[in-house]
Amino acid sequence: MNNSASLTLAGGTLSMEGLSSSTESLGALTLSANSTIDFGTGDGNTLIFSGLTLGGNTLSIYHWSGSRYLPGGTDSGTPPTQDRLVFTSNVAGEPLSQISFYSGGFGSALVGTGSQISFGSNCEVVPMPEPGTIFGALALLGLAGCRMGRRLHSSLLAAREV
Repeated sequence: MNNSASLTLAGGTLSMEGLSSSTESLGALTLSANSTIDFGTGDGNTLIFSGLTLGGNTLSIYHWSGSRYLPGGTDSGTPPTQDRLVFTSNVAGEPLSQISFYSGGFGSALVGTGSQISFGSNCEVVPMPEPGTIFGALALLGLAGCRMGRRLHSSLLAAREV
């Protein structure tokens, strides 16, 4: 494969179905219409592009088995055990929220929208959970903490009465 060939997706799908622990390096990725990358059902596939131009279009990433946005949360082992979307140039100028990551095929659960992690001269685009998911989880933790606090308070009051 020509590692410097640029790829323009015009509403199509780049599929890695049938591959596991495969790494493909290409030139720049450009979207001229809403498009899809399908990492397939294998694990540890890596796509490396030299740059990214979304052009106001959305990119849907299906069968994502990578990590969510966490410092040090990517797996750069050889071979990697999770999917990776790597760029050899900074893509912070692109609206990465237009990239959506899904856990399976079409109609599967949204993992999150794109966010950049930089390492060395490269960067990786990974899903960041939707703000509603984060706030929902925090609210649930807060509710659980209140319930535990009430139980502890009730237990302490009952112990005093004895």
